[in-house]
Amino acid sequence: LEGGPGTKPVAVPPPPVPWSGTLVTDNPSFAHKVSFMARTPGKQMLFGRTLKSGTIRDALKLLQGTAPERSRFKAAIDLQCGTGFCAAHLTRMYDIPHVVGINTSINSIELAAAQNVFSTLLEGGLEAIDRAGGMFDLMISLNQFNSIGPLENWFAKVVPRLADRGLILYAMEINSSADVSRLSGGYFSHSTAYIERLCASHGLRVLCGRDSATRIDFGQLVPGHIGILARA
Repeated sequence: LEGGPGTKPVAVPPPPVPWSGTLVTDNPSFAHKVSFMARTPGKQMLFGRTLKSGTIRDALKLLQGTAPERSRFKAAIDLQCGTGFCAAHLTRMYDIPHVVGINTSINSIELAAAQNVFSTLLEGGLEAIDRAGGMFDLMISLNQFNSIGPLENWFAKVVPRLADRGLILYAMEINSSADVSRLSGGYFSHSTAYIERLCASHGLRVLCGRDSATRIDFGQLVPGHIGILARA
Protein backbone atom coordinates (compact mmCIF):
# COMPACT_ATOMS: atom_id res chain seq x y z
CA LEU A 1 0.00 0.00 0.00
CA GLU A 2 1.20 3.49 -0.79
CA GLY A 3 1.08 5.97 2.06
CA GLY A 4 1.38 9.72 2.05
CA PRO A 5 4.42 11.70 0.95
CA GLY A 6 7.65 10.42 2.48
CA THR A 7 6.14 7.17 3.73
CA LYS A 8 7.43 3.75 2.73
CA PRO A 9 5.23 1.18 1.00
CA VAL A 10 3.73 -1.34 3.42
CA ALA A 11 3.63 -4.96 2.27
CA VAL A 12 0.20 -6.53 2.50
CA PRO A 13 0.40 -10.15 3.72
CA PRO A 14 -1.22 -12.78 1.50
CA PRO A 15 -4.65 -14.06 2.56
CA PRO A 16 -4.73 -17.12 4.83
CA VAL A 17 -4.49 -20.51 3.14
CA PRO A 18 -6.85 -23.06 4.71
CA TRP A 19 -5.34 -26.44 5.47
CA SER A 20 -6.90 -29.02 3.16
CA GLY A 21 -5.53 -32.23 4.63
CA THR A 22 -7.18 -34.96 6.68
CA LEU A 23 -7.08 -35.13 10.47
CA VAL A 24 -7.63 -38.50 12.14
CA THR A 25 -8.60 -37.92 15.77
CA ASP A 26 -11.11 -39.08 18.37
CA ASN A 27 -11.85 -35.45 19.22
CA PRO A 28 -14.52 -34.17 16.76
CA SER A 29 -14.53 -30.62 18.13
CA PHE A 30 -10.82 -30.35 17.49
CA ALA A 31 -11.24 -31.77 13.98
CA HIS A 32 -13.72 -28.99 13.26
CA LYS A 33 -11.31 -26.38 14.61
CA VAL A 34 -8.38 -27.58 12.53
CA SER A 35 -10.44 -27.92 9.36
CA PHE A 36 -10.88 -24.14 9.33
CA MET A 37 -7.37 -23.30 10.43
CA ALA A 38 -5.49 -20.82 8.28
CA ARG A 39 -1.80 -21.03 7.56
CA THR A 40 0.15 -18.91 10.01
CA PRO A 41 3.87 -18.65 10.70
CA GLY A 42 4.89 -21.38 13.15
CA LYS A 43 6.95 -20.80 16.26
CA GLN A 44 9.16 -23.41 17.88
CA MET A 45 8.40 -23.67 21.57
CA LEU A 46 10.94 -24.77 24.15
CA PHE A 47 9.96 -26.80 27.20
CA GLY A 48 13.03 -27.93 29.13
CA ARG A 49 14.49 -30.80 27.10
CA THR A 50 13.89 -29.97 23.45
CA LEU A 51 15.15 -30.70 19.96
CA LYS A 52 18.12 -28.46 19.14
CA SER A 53 17.19 -25.90 16.51
CA GLY A 54 19.93 -27.07 14.12
CA THR A 55 19.05 -30.78 14.32
CA ILE A 56 16.48 -30.63 11.52
CA ARG A 57 18.91 -28.69 9.32
CA ASP A 58 21.74 -31.16 10.03
CA ALA A 59 19.49 -34.16 9.41
CA LEU A 60 18.24 -32.86 6.08
CA LYS A 61 21.79 -31.99 4.98
CA LEU A 62 22.76 -35.58 5.78
CA LEU A 63 19.81 -36.81 3.71
CA GLN A 64 20.82 -34.65 0.74
CA GLY A 65 24.41 -35.78 0.96
CA THR A 66 23.45 -39.46 1.15
CA ALA A 67 21.09 -39.44 -1.84
CA PRO A 68 22.01 -36.37 -3.93
CA GLU A 69 20.34 -37.84 -7.02
CA ARG A 70 16.91 -37.92 -5.41
CA SER A 71 14.54 -35.01 -5.94
CA ARG A 72 11.30 -36.80 -5.10
CA PHE A 73 9.78 -39.14 -2.54
CA LYS A 74 6.36 -40.65 -3.25
CA ALA A 75 5.25 -40.65 0.38
CA ALA A 76 6.84 -39.48 3.61
CA ILE A 77 5.80 -39.92 7.23
CA ASP A 78 7.06 -38.02 10.26
CA LEU A 79 6.48 -40.37 13.17
CA GLN A 80 6.60 -37.60 15.78
CA CYS A 81 6.00 -34.52 13.70
CA GLY A 82 5.90 -31.93 16.48
CA THR A 83 4.88 -28.57 15.07
CA GLY A 84 5.67 -29.61 11.50
CA PHE A 85 8.97 -27.77 11.06
CA CYS A 86 10.79 -30.75 9.58
CA ALA A 87 8.05 -31.50 7.04
CA ALA A 88 7.86 -27.84 6.09
CA HIS A 89 11.59 -27.74 5.28
CA LEU A 90 11.50 -31.17 3.64
CA THR A 91 8.77 -30.21 1.19
CA ARG A 92 10.79 -27.20 0.09
CA MET A 93 13.67 -29.51 -0.79
CA TYR A 94 11.81 -32.44 -2.38
CA ASP A 95 8.69 -33.12 -4.39
CA ILE A 96 6.55 -35.21 -1.99
CA PRO A 97 2.91 -35.68 -3.06
CA HIS A 98 1.85 -37.36 0.18
CA VAL A 99 3.07 -36.32 3.66
CA VAL A 100 1.72 -37.86 6.87
CA GLY A 101 2.40 -36.62 10.39
CA ILE A 102 1.80 -38.36 13.73
CA ASN A 103 1.73 -36.67 17.13
CA THR A 104 0.33 -37.37 20.58
CA SER A 105 -0.19 -33.68 21.31
CA ILE A 106 -3.32 -31.97 20.05
CA ASN A 107 -1.65 -28.58 20.46
CA SER A 108 1.29 -29.67 18.32
CA ILE A 109 -1.04 -31.07 15.67
CA GLU A 110 -2.76 -27.70 15.55
CA LEU A 111 0.55 -25.99 14.84
CA ALA A 112 1.57 -28.70 12.36
CA ALA A 113 -1.67 -28.21 10.41
CA ALA A 114 -0.84 -24.52 10.15
CA GLN A 115 2.29 -25.42 8.15
CA ASN A 116 -0.12 -26.53 5.40
CA VAL A 117 2.16 -29.31 4.10
CA PHE A 118 0.56 -32.47 5.52
CA SER A 119 -1.86 -34.62 3.55
CA THR A 120 -2.90 -36.38 6.76
CA LEU A 121 -2.32 -35.78 10.47
CA LEU A 122 -2.84 -38.64 12.92
CA GLU A 123 -3.39 -38.15 16.63
CA GLY A 124 -1.65 -40.85 18.67
CA GLY A 125 1.62 -42.59 19.39
CA LEU A 126 3.50 -45.20 17.40
CA GLU A 127 0.33 -47.31 17.07
CA ALA A 128 -1.15 -44.58 14.85
CA ILE A 129 1.00 -45.84 11.99
CA ASP A 130 -1.56 -48.64 11.63
CA ARG A 131 -4.06 -45.99 10.49
CA ALA A 132 -1.70 -44.54 7.90
CA GLY A 133 -2.35 -46.39 4.68
CA GLY A 134 0.26 -47.45 2.17
CA MET A 135 4.03 -47.64 2.14
CA PHE A 136 6.53 -44.85 2.67
CA ASP A 137 9.84 -44.25 0.94
CA LEU A 138 10.88 -41.70 3.57
CA MET A 139 10.28 -42.19 7.29
CA ILE A 140 11.40 -39.58 9.81
CA SER A 141 12.01 -40.02 13.52
CA LEU A 142 14.01 -37.06 14.79
CA ASN A 143 12.08 -36.52 17.99
CA GLN A 144 10.99 -39.96 19.17
CA PHE A 145 13.73 -42.33 20.28
CA ASN A 146 14.51 -40.30 23.38
CA SER A 147 11.03 -41.03 24.76
CA ILE A 148 11.25 -44.78 24.05
CA GLY A 149 13.34 -47.29 25.97
CA PRO A 150 13.92 -50.57 24.08
CA LEU A 151 13.35 -50.02 20.36
CA GLU A 152 12.40 -53.56 19.30
CA ASN A 153 8.70 -52.70 19.04
CA TRP A 154 9.48 -49.52 17.11
CA PHE A 155 11.40 -51.45 14.46
CA ALA A 156 8.72 -54.17 14.31
CA LYS A 157 6.03 -51.52 13.69
CA VAL A 158 7.91 -49.23 11.33
CA VAL A 159 10.08 -51.39 9.08
CA PRO A 160 7.19 -53.27 7.40
CA ARG A 161 5.90 -49.91 6.14
CA LEU A 162 9.20 -48.95 4.50
CA ALA A 163 9.03 -49.15 0.71
CA ASP A 164 11.78 -50.58 -1.49
CA ARG A 165 14.62 -48.05 -1.76
CA GLY A 166 13.04 -46.29 1.19
CA LEU A 167 15.05 -44.41 3.82
CA ILE A 168 14.64 -43.88 7.57
CA LEU A 169 16.06 -40.62 8.90
CA TYR A 170 16.48 -40.68 12.68
CA ALA A 171 18.09 -38.87 15.59
CA MET A 172 18.76 -40.10 19.10
CA GLU A 173 20.58 -39.30 22.29
CA ILE A 174 23.70 -41.43 22.37
CA ASN A 175 25.63 -43.46 24.91
CA SER A 176 28.45 -45.96 24.57
CA SER A 177 28.01 -47.96 27.76
CA ALA A 178 24.66 -49.74 27.22
CA ASP A 179 22.10 -50.52 24.54
CA VAL A 180 19.54 -48.38 26.36
CA SER A 181 20.21 -46.00 29.23
CA ARG A 182 17.55 -44.18 31.24
CA LEU A 183 18.24 -40.49 31.70
CA SER A 184 16.82 -37.90 34.05
CA GLY A 185 13.29 -36.77 33.35
CA GLY A 186 12.23 -40.14 31.94
CA TYR A 187 14.23 -39.84 28.72
CA PHE A 188 16.46 -42.47 27.11
CA SER A 189 19.71 -42.70 25.19
CA HIS A 190 20.80 -45.55 22.90
CA SER A 191 24.04 -46.89 21.48
CA THR A 192 24.87 -47.06 17.79
CA ALA A 193 25.85 -50.74 18.23
CA TYR A 194 22.30 -51.41 19.45
CA ILE A 195 20.85 -49.72 16.35
CA GLU A 196 23.14 -51.77 14.10
CA ARG A 197 21.98 -55.05 15.68
CA LEU A 198 18.32 -54.07 15.31
CA CYS A 199 18.95 -53.21 11.67
CA ALA A 200 20.54 -56.60 11.06
CA SER A 201 17.56 -58.41 12.57
CA HIS A 202 15.03 -56.40 10.51
CA GLY A 203 16.69 -56.48 7.10
CA LEU A 204 18.09 -52.96 7.27
CA ARG A 205 21.54 -51.44 6.95
CA VAL A 206 23.09 -48.25 8.24
CA LEU A 207 23.79 -45.97 5.29
CA CYS A 208 25.51 -43.22 7.25
CA GLY A 209 25.53 -41.41 10.55
CA ARG A 210 27.24 -38.65 12.47
CA ASP A 211 27.53 -37.74 16.12
CA SER A 212 25.98 -34.40 16.88
CA ALA A 213 24.31 -32.74 19.85
CA THR A 214 20.66 -33.20 18.90
CA ARG A 215 18.88 -31.85 21.97
CA ILE A 216 19.14 -29.16 24.62
CA ASP A 217 18.37 -29.88 28.25
CA PHE A 218 17.74 -26.59 30.08
CA GLY A 219 20.46 -24.86 28.09
CA GLN A 220 22.95 -27.76 28.06
CA LEU A 221 23.76 -29.64 24.83
CA VAL A 222 23.01 -33.37 24.99
CA PRO A 223 25.30 -35.77 23.02
CA GLY A 224 23.39 -37.30 20.13
CA HIS A 225 23.55 -39.05 16.79
CA ILE A 226 21.83 -38.54 13.42
CA GLY A 227 21.65 -41.43 10.97
CA ILE A 228 20.00 -42.88 7.90
CA LEU A 229 18.84 -46.48 7.51
CA ALA A 230 17.88 -48.35 4.33
CA ARG A 231 16.81 -51.84 3.34
CA ALA A 232 19.76 -54.24 3.16
